[in-house]
Amino acid sequence: MKRPKANLCVVLCFLVGNCDATSIVAIRVPGLIVVGMDSAGTFEGRGSSPQIKPVCKVYQNGDMFFAVAGFVNDPVTHFNIASVVSAASKKRGSIRVRAEVALLAVRGRVPKELATLKRVDPDMYAKIVSEERDFVTILFFGLEKGDVVATGWGLKVLLSKKGTIGTVPNWRSCPGVDCPNGTYIFLLGEHGAIDQHFAAGKPIPSVLADAATFLVQLEITEKPADVQPPIDVLRLDSNGAVWICRKQECPDVRRRSR
Repeated sequence: MKRPKANLCVVLCFLVGNCDATSIVAIRVPGLIVVGMDSAGTFEGRGSSPQIKPVCKVYQNGDMFFAVAGFVNDPVTHFNIASVVSAASKKRGSIRVRAEVALLAVRGRVPKELATLKRVDPDMYAKIVSEERDFVTILFFGLEKGDVVATGWGLKVLLSKKGTIGTVPNWRSCPGVDCPNGTYIFLLGEHGAIDQHFAAGKPIPSVLADAATFLVQLEITEKPADVQPPIDVLRLDSNGAVWICRKQECPDVRRRSR
């Protein structure tokens, strides 16, 4: 694959939190999407040192999948993005509609979670509200009418002058106005090394699975303490979803019953 043009490469950043320095690369072309992701999940307990454990960063919800980066799990308050999104997006509808419903559910939970953090973990709270990057980023993808649809949002936390907690989403979708030729690269999480690679005009592998793996590996090499192997790769086309590479923490793809 040739290096994508600048307007085909969108960066959906996230704020470091309980699932730290993630790197997820999703390459969507007409009829196909390949998603590559690192394995490091950083878990920070109250008053304890961070622990890094292997986690799967893509989830299946019926015939739709979603990948998550950012502040995704608080074991103390039981704030869990995957659970909130799964419950909210089970309803029937298009992928976009289900993503919108999930966004409403997450936005409804964020103020309470941050208010709790402010009380029990003021350092983490200060980190979240002062960062420019997103609190959480989610990419939804699946098949609609025989083609692959991918849409996602990053959610930024804002404080009003009175200290009221608010959130602002930033959407990107393909197909749609964001990708007029049907090709798009979504970057969730760490992407500094990837940005440098593209800025230098360097190529990426022509096979999509190899390209996604290559780009995630750039971030692993750049930040080995935070972005770590193995790299999981999921492919979705009109024949369904299949793992190209996966660790044991990533479950089998569930097939729809006929």
